[in-house]
Amino acid sequence: MQGDMLNSSVPLVSRNEKFTLSFFRSPQRSGNGWYLGVSSGDNIEGQSIWVANREMPIRDDSVVLLIDETGSLLIKHNSGDSIKLFSGQSRTNLAAVLQDDGNFVLKETNSDGTANSEPPLWQSFDLPTNSLLPGMKLGINDKTGQNWSLRSWLSYSLPTPGAFTLEWYPLEEELIVKRRGVDFWTSGKFFCSSIENIEVSTATGNYFFRQYSDQDEKYLNYTAAPCYQEDGNSVTSLWLTSDGSLVDTLTRMVKSWKEGRFLTTILKLFVYLTTGTNLSLSDCKDMCWKNCTCVGVQEKGPNPDGTGCTFLSGPLKEMKNGGSNLTIPNPDEAFYIIIPAPSEKQSIWKWILISVAAAAALVVIFFLGFFLFIRWRRLCLEGLGIVERRCSVRTSASNIT
Repeated sequence: MQGDMLNSSVPLVSRNEKFTLSFFRSPQRSGNGWYLGVSSGDNIEGQSIWVANREMPIRDDSVVLLIDETGSLLIKHNSGDSIKLFSGQSRTNLAAVLQDDGNFVLKETNSDGTANSEPPLWQSFDLPTNSLLPGMKLGINDKTGQNWSLRSWLSYSLPTPGAFTLEWYPLEEELIVKRRGVDFWTSGKFFCSSIENIEVSTATGNYFFRQYSDQDEKYLNYTAAPCYQEDGNSVTSLWLTSDGSLVDTLTRMVKSWKEGRFLTTILKLFVYLTTGTNLSLSDCKDMCWKNCTCVGVQEKGPNPDGTGCTFLSGPLKEMKNGGSNLTIPNPDEAFYIIIPAPSEKQSIWKWILISVAAAAALVVIFFLGFFLFIRWRRLCLEGLGIVERRCSVRTSASNIT
């Protein structure tokens, strides 16, 4: 209600207790990154499913959420200017409500303080971050210019907008994941409440997609029907991860990308750094792939919040039966190594062996068929000889009679 405040120590919980609106701190911000977000008990990696200020973290815990006297919805703090989520324009009798579907809305209230039935003045569902809940939209509103799309986090614990987006293309009738504006994955066509490359029926739940189109809006949304709920409090959402994978909270997997196998050691390793704060792990992999001297990247960048890139350069060797006298920088950190493709000579021999095996198989099939044909023909001739002898005997007996 107007005049009430939500601070960093008191959350707002939905009536069904499935969703929580609260201020949280990113572990990668070393205490200097407070965010307002909606979370659920089933969210992956402890991430919030919606974040209000993902591009503007707040440096101290003085943060409060309030509706001021003009009806504006604000995040206030002592370390800078307020963040305005909605401009009230002298409205009164307003209330902010966290609904049972996870939508955080600002609505006008009736004289008795209850929210009226009119559409909300503002809602978090119109500003999706990296998660899509049932009832949310992906698409466009041609009348207002609204674009509903997902944007990944920069890393698994840093809400800053990352490298990947998920968008609905109504003319093509498909979802497209893009990395920095370049197509990364397409879902295939929408058909009869399902999408070609997305598993819609699993042991734990069923997804039902729906597209809608009129002169103003063109969008895709979905509903989900869990087959069972262990605690009766399960929440379903599709989540675009920081590496471009699309996963869900029921099965933990819809579509993911294979990283390939890891090399376990690096010999004569050289390390060089790039400290850009807007670089995610996927950016580092892309830069490494385009650099002929780069052989891998570390999972965590050199900056305090884990951004930036640590590139690896040097001759590679796989460890067999253990290893010795090998040095790996920061051994507690995971790293990703590019594995060279087989040499051209190896590829040629591979195809030669495949061709020889195929030719041998054809020869065997030919001779087996030929043998079966000869045997069949012999049996037919023998059968014909028996019939002829029987007819000859009968003819002779008839003549004697």
